[in-house]
Amino acid sequence: MQLLTDVNTLSSKTLGHLIETAAAHPSRDAQALLLRKSGIYELEGFDSSDLDNYEERSSIKISQPPLQHAHQRAVGGDYDAHEALLEIIRLSVERIARPPEDNKVLELRESLLSDGYELQFDPAGTRKCQLLPIDPDGIPVRAEIAALEAELDQRGYDEAKEHYLSAVRHFTEQVHSSANGQLRNMEPYQKLGPPCA
Repeated sequence: MQLLTDVNTLSSKTLGHLIETAAAHPSRDAQALLLRKSGIYELEGFDSSDLDNYEERSSIKISQPPLQHAHQRAVGGDYDAHEALLEIIRLSVERIARPPEDNKVLELRESLLSDGYELQFDPAGTRKCQLLPIDPDGIPVRAEIAALEAELDQRGYDEAKEHYLSAVRHFTEQVHSSANGQLRNMEPYQKLGPPCA
């Protein structure tokens, strides 16, 4: 398994839009084929029994388990899971977007922007699209998050660390007002100096 470093993982909000978009395919067979093409079924830890009897399930129940599994792995640092999720977004959008301004696609596109990705369509008017990071160089946020967490540990600021980790989690999930609130809860610690020697 290749580890994911310094790239934006998809939020739960985007995952919800992706599940809805993937479920919009015209047939269950097309939906299952889409999941196979993306590489979702090749991920480590995937339960192969999920492939059984998909014809008897609703569209949401076909897409949701494998996409949730891939999302959990990507959040845990699995690069292959992250890439499979990006691929299924691209394949889903190309398959259903007629034109690309379909409501499901617009909602997914907006959520992806918050996650740091831009969905770009072929200017020639074909259904082809690309999913590109907004900042191609990437900011090493994981390293910065880990460094601040370690410093808060070193100083013994357990409460501040909990507020900080909650802020990061809420920001990742695109609950920005809650993330800001958690950071405001850290303000009393800003006045404290370095730990006593």
